[in-house]
Amino acid sequence: MSEFDVIVAGAGLGGLSTGALLASKGFRVLVVEESGHIGGRAHVSERDGFVLDWGLHMIRFCEQGPAAKVFERIGKPLSFYYSGHVMYFDGRKTGKLPVHGHDILLTPMMSLRSKAEFLERMTRLVFHSPESLDATTVEEWFGSRRLERRDFGQFVRALVFCSLIGTDLSRLSMGELSRFMRKTLLARHRGGYPVGGWQNVLESLEATVRSRGKIMTGCGVEAIEVDGGSATGFIAAGKKLSARVFVFTAPVGLLPPLLQAGSLSDREAGVAGDLEPTTGISIEAALDSEVIGSRDLFVVGQPLSVGMFPSNFEPAVAPPGKQLLNWYIPLSSEDLASSTGRQEAIDGLWSALEVMFPGIGGKILWKRVLRHAVVDGFVPVVGQAVRDRIGPRLSRIDNLFLAGDTVGVPGVGGDVAFGSALECAGLVEEYLSSR
Repeated sequence: MSEFDVIVAGAGLGGLSTGALLASKGFRVLVVEESGHIGGRAHVSERDGFVLDWGLHMIRFCEQGPAAKVFERIGKPLSFYYSGHVMYFDGRKTGKLPVHGHDILLTPMMSLRSKAEFLERMTRLVFHSPESLDATTVEEWFGSRRLERRDFGQFVRALVFCSLIGTDLSRLSMGELSRFMRKTLLARHRGGYPVGGWQNVLESLEATVRSRGKIMTGCGVEAIEVDGGSATGFIAAGKKLSARVFVFTAPVGLLPPLLQAGSLSDREAGVAGDLEPTTGISIEAALDSEVIGSRDLFVVGQPLSVGMFPSNFEPAVAPPGKQLLNWYIPLSSEDLASSTGRQEAIDGLWSALEVMFPGIGGKILWKRVLRHAVVDGFVPVVGQAVRDRIGPRLSRIDNLFLAGDTVGVPGVGGDVAFGSALECAGLVEEYLSSR
């Protein structure tokens, strides 16, 4: 008999959440992680008293989102610092980015004509299901001629970027935008930062997993053995790890090389091989004093980017009297690989920040620039909408399940990681209970 009921490959948010959910149900769980730390692309480090997230991380919809549901189910409810407004910098001034109809009517960002046309297009969404718009691009929905108008195009790009963390309106799926906007209209809070920071999130998940199992870092999966339509083991560090159920939570593009030919359907193999992630850079800066005290989210129009001050949410992430800045700039894979492309984006951002927050350059103690070959597991473009991706259950292997931020559940980024963990853990529990 195996020591474990379930072995989970990957200790990112999806893997830790799946492991914690199953451990809280009494199952014996082993989580194996290739790197030397837990948290994946959300892991935490410390420098000079500053607690650093690996990039920019918020939790969307707070108590109404999938992250909160995970923690409710493991008996460790999350508390949140709620975000304020979304503030937009157009190169000259900073103003509130409106989201709801009343605010859109009052915004100075658009002319009366552009406001009317935007609201007309959004009202039409009522008559279309998100699924019917998955193959329609944002540009096709709003119209390229409208988007060419400076005020209309600027507003739509900013709104879409805040929603989907994507920039190419000629490719982004209107179905995915529609799903997000529907949730936003019903949400009490659009987003927030966890009380205790992300370190608290990871420590809570880790403790729950360890209550019924183990976590092994520096232990990457090298192959997955399959026999008769069932997985029989993960091969890791040259050894076979056996269990009743296996969960793979790394990006699905890494799955096909680990399996024998024919283990996946043609569709599953094709989707896994073609999935395109988001890429970009994040910039963290330690400041010797406060430049602003709000809990707003800030969007810069050029270069299109988003940022916040995590220490305005959770004071414990910065030493007393100091402040932490965290910013994200999406870049194409080509620009990410180019030192010129990266530097132009960084220089453009700092020029904007100097206008937004005069004197910020003189307050910097140190900066850290991170290059992310993968930010979120997929770009929500046409062809990569929720129903286009692979779900938590595979068609040809009955006891190998998927979780993580590339799986076909609603949302973007961390929403997908937590949401897929909820679905995956439910399926695993059902499978184990029936045998």
